Amino acid sequence: MATTQNAMLASLQAKIPQLTSVPSLSTCSISFNLVREIMRKEFFDALDKLKGEKTLVLDTKLTSIISVLVEYQKLQDFAKQIIRLAPSPPMPKVNCVVFILRPKVSNLQLAIQIINSWDPKHKYMFLFVPRRTIICERVLEEEGFKIASSSNPLGGRNILVDDCPIDITAFDDDVLSLELELGFKECYLEGDKTSIFQLAQALMKIQQLLGIIPIIKGKGECAKNLFDLLKRMRREVNDSYFAPTSQIESLFLIDRAVDMITPMCTQFTFEGLIDEVFGITTSCVSLPAEMIHDMSLPENQKKFKEGQMIKKVLNSNDPVFAELRFYHISAIGPALNRKAKEIDQFYKRRHEAKTVKELNEFVKQLPNIQLEHTQLRALINIAEQIQQQIRDTNFHKRISNEQALLSGQDSEDIFDYIMNCIFQEQPFLKLLRIIILFSLVNNGINTKQFDIIRNEVVQTYGYDKLVILNTLQRLQLLKRQDAKPYYEFIKKALRLNIEERDMFSPADIGYVHTVYAPISIRIMQQAFAPGGLQSIEELKLLPGPAFEETQSLSEEAEEGLKQKVPVTLVVFIGGCTYSEIAAVRWLQRLEERRKFVIVTTKLINGDSFLNSLSELPLQPVPQVAINQPNQSSNQPQTQPQPQPQLAQPLAKISVTPTGKSQSQPRGAPTGFRQRQ
Repeated sequence: MATTQNAMLASLQAKIPQLTSVPSLSTCSISFNLVREIMRKEFFDALDKLKGEKTLVLDTKLTSIISVLVEYQKLQDFAKQIIRLAPSPPMPKVNCVVFILRPKVSNLQLAIQIINSWDPKHKYMFLFVPRRTIICERVLEEEGFKIASSSNPLGGRNILVDDCPIDITAFDDDVLSLELELGFKECYLEGDKTSIFQLAQALMKIQQLLGIIPIIKGKGECAKNLFDLLKRMRREVNDSYFAPTSQIESLFLIDRAVDMITPMCTQFTFEGLIDEVFGITTSCVSLPAEMIHDMSLPENQKKFKEGQMIKKVLNSNDPVFAELRFYHISAIGPALNRKAKEIDQFYKRRHEAKTVKELNEFVKQLPNIQLEHTQLRALINIAEQIQQQIRDTNFHKRISNEQALLSGQDSEDIFDYIMNCIFQEQPFLKLLRIIILFSLVNNGINTKQFDIIRNEVVQTYGYDKLVILNTLQRLQLLKRQDAKPYYEFIKKALRLNIEERDMFSPADIGYVHTVYAPISIRIMQQAFAPGGLQSIEELKLLPGPAFEETQSLSEEAEEGLKQKVPVTLVVFIGGCTYSEIAAVRWLQRLEERRKFVIVTTKLINGDSFLNSLSELPLQPVPQVAINQPNQSSNQPQTQPQPQPQLAQPLAKISVTPTGKSQSQPRGAPTGFRQRQ
């Protein structure tokens, strides 16, 4: 029998499935795959308007949208060459060149420089995502370009210009994004409401294909602007424009400006901390090859070099990550151990197979288990790197003071901590986040402390930081205290602070930040609770109006909705964090009587949000230092004080195909406690 087993395993070489950043949408609560297929068709139809083999020149800001819409292999099959929009790109291999750009003047000017350096005989087409603007057309006209026609044949300065209506794409089975990086800045600093218009068009497209959404609720100024725009757009079309049946029961609109506290807080879910430490882009994270693959294997040594950065997909296509992503970091070690044991038990079944039929069953499941095995190895390495980060003394101090702020403790201690961070030249973005949190929670900083902080930041980090400080003041994220704080009233009314801190079986959404429940999600909970948004008077203390309205449906559509589990589309205008996504998912697991799908203008964290407000990056993208603990400051160190202990010990797990699993616990602290 053993010989038969070995022969079968040798002949049936199981091929491990390859993960893709394009989500399967197999568990999506709505038929968004229909919306995605139409956008794919529109995308390729737009490309087909320029006949012949093509070179595609992609705006780097659009690679995220396109990569989750179309698999890269399919794009390669369609185009002869794909290059990124950058100074001095490689020469095109074919005569037809398509530029796919956001309608930004800077992008267009760079594209024109490239065209001027290439062969004038090439044929060019500009595709603007999601649509062209008058400014872009004027720039092209001033540079001597003309729209190709029968009197102006295509070629040279005669070009094709068209829209590429890709406005919203699925980043996961329950997360849709427009990825408008500057949406918040444009709305609140520049008075440009283009992102709201694009979001309205995306929601109209969803209603066209999936039916009218009868219940609309929301909070915030931009949310109200979006709501008014949706009403106007509906009046401009007939009811026949929409699908006859409705899949979505309600729409909840929340303006990022209503809750600026949440993005400034440190996220404590596994996925949230991956974003904080490594940075997640397009449902992927870039990691060194040795963190993902076993570099001791010869086949991996041929494929990858030591230290080579490769992308790891983080979405529901990865079954292991889909199960663990919402865990609090305290619970991730035991969860990884449990998963390792499950894989270990599967491999042992190979020796228990007594018949050819049993062995066949084992071989059929083997590719998926090998995929889980590979993904588990990568997630263990990621978790170990995160553990190194959160064991750092500076991290503990930051979280201690952050939790103290959110719990309403003495602000003098927080001011002293901020000053120490400045003197030690702590990372600028982390410093800004705690200063903004200090200002938001206290409704401003008293004038003396405000002036001291501002002067010390400029003296320590440079006069160029005045630009971002002034920007934060314009947005009222950083201001002098001119009225009594209202956070205490909001905290009590919405139950923002949680007392029970069981991070293994959390009883409240507050686990995503350990001690604090996101204001945005609490408002959403209240919107669908008895009494609605009008029942809590304290909500008026937050910026922007609250509103609720019902749209009429046909009898057929109303009857269809009654027979389904209600689905709510939760729309974040200005950005959404992974902690908020985890909180929504937790609510869905707790309340099985309602399902949620999240729509956002951008997936953000505190660092990426602040960078989007600045003309130049305030801090480089995080780099991974393998097995290197965080270096402490060069300043003389005093004896460290007891700090909140942030994580359960993470076991060092290794799983081998032979079924051997080892667990070696590390000596790390457990549990949480209040700052002393």
